[in-house]
Amino acid sequence: MTIKTACPLDCYDGCSIHATVEQNGRLRLEGNPNHPITRGALCNRGRRLGARRDGEDRILYPMKREGGEWVQISWAQAYREIGSEIRNALTRYGHHAILHAFDWGSGALLKSLNQRFFYQLGGCTETVGSLCWEAGLEAQRYDFGQARSHAPDDMVRNSQGIVVWGRNVATTNVHMMPFIKEAQARGAKLAVVNPLATDVARRADLCVYPRPGTDALLALGVLRICRDQGTLDNAFVEHRSVGWALLSEHLEQYDPERVSRETNVPVDQIQSLADFYGRLGPVTTLLGIGMQRYAGVAMPFARLTHWLPRRATSGFPAVA
Repeated sequence: MTIKTACPLDCYDGCSIHATVEQNGRLRLEGNPNHPITRGALCNRGRRLGARRDGEDRILYPMKREGGEWVQISWAQAYREIGSEIRNALTRYGHHAILHAFDWGSGALLKSLNQRFFYQLGGCTETVGSLCWEAGLEAQRYDFGQARSHAPDDMVRNSQGIVVWGRNVATTNVHMMPFIKEAQARGAKLAVVNPLATDVARRADLCVYPRPGTDALLALGVLRICRDQGTLDNAFVEHRSVGWALLSEHLEQYDPERVSRETNVPVDQIQSLADFYGRLGPVTTLLGIGMQRYAGVAMPFARLTHWLPRRATSGFPAVA
């Protein structure tokens, strides 16, 4: 028997899967060739979900720590003890005394069902935000109004350049690679910005290796060069942006020589990256999650991609 389903792992592709239950009860998982994004491909993690389900080391029963060791208990005991603690908290302190600390993880339907459970108790106390995820989303909401990006096939049709910044697409976003290759076949250029050498860099027309933690400085330096060269979309800056005058004044600090010293990127490479953005045409920027993990870095990328000619576009991982 074969059914069509989707991968439960917590990545961005939501791969469509054909799952076949064989006569011995084992699962065979294959990509759905008719899916417009994944096109029949599955990563090794997704393909091995069946083996993970049937693995000998999979935990099948509740475990309770007793005397410093984990001890198997029955489901009835687990339900009884957890329910008792919840009732006690509700009776003595109210529903806000229950802290639901969570992240999405690979929960599939549980991503919604776990919250439904706590809402049935009258609500609970939840954590808000995260160290990295919300930073990128908030930066895009602040600068673009919404956390959105264009579809991969739009990149193929319209982008003259693609910048993969802080993201090893070939490893962490494998289904984006066919679209990058297709765009290159149509003539698009590829630039890679990353402190480390990555697999996708082998295909790149330009590789830039900044010192870790200096991505925002590099982006501001590139933006200054684009300003000085007159390659910004001045009509958009004048009619659709707020705060450009202050930012333009601030950019005076980021001359190419200073940016080069602090990023370890040669001046000619900074210039090449500025030309890539400012002169090539519509550019797609695929950002990795690493830039969201230090203060203020997401904003320069939004500004860099916002004010360039012919409306270059960007995509943080959350929406790419």
